Amino acid sequence: MASYKVKLKKLNKSHPYKFEIKQPKCSHRDIKRKNKHLRRALERLKAFVIRAIRRLYQRIEAVESTNETQQTQINGLYATMSQLTNTVNVLSGQVTTFTAAVSSLSGTVATLQNDVNVLLSPIRGLITLLESRIGTTVSIDTDAGTITGTVQSVGVDYVEILEPTNAIVFIPLSSVNYVI
Repeated sequence: MASYKVKLKKLNKSHPYKFEIKQPKCSHRDIKRKNKHLRRALERLKAFVIRAIRRLYQRIEAVESTNETQQTQINGLYATMSQLTNTVNVLSGQVTTFTAAVSSLSGTVATLQNDVNVLLSPIRGLITLLESRIGTTVSIDTDAGTITGTVQSVGVDYVEILEPTNAIVFIPLSSVNYVI
């Protein structure tokens, strides 16, 4: 039976070990002496392979654990995404409802603004006239009678008059019949 010599060489990172098996160039008696070395080399090789297999199992377990953790996280993200999609759908419906309500209210506000402008148009002319007369004496005819005095200020819906007796009179613009 022929014996072989096993030599273990370290090469590089991608192929860390190379095994060479060479047929010995010695006699049968030399082979028996070297048999001891061969057994040691085989024991070292066996120990190396066992360590490598253990490291490989540890790496596999670490990868499996990482995969389980990542799968749990992915499942959580899918659940969150589903909840967010539902929330977006609900909010989209609410936005549509609110948009319709705002559109309706905008029309109502425009109608009311028109009504106010129609009602205020005669009063605006009166306000302009009275503002031009601030500090001067005027006579204002109302349903309650004529009031004479100095125009002090003009508001949105009133005029302030200082009578010669130093009495201050507020006259609603809607009560003014004419100004002299």
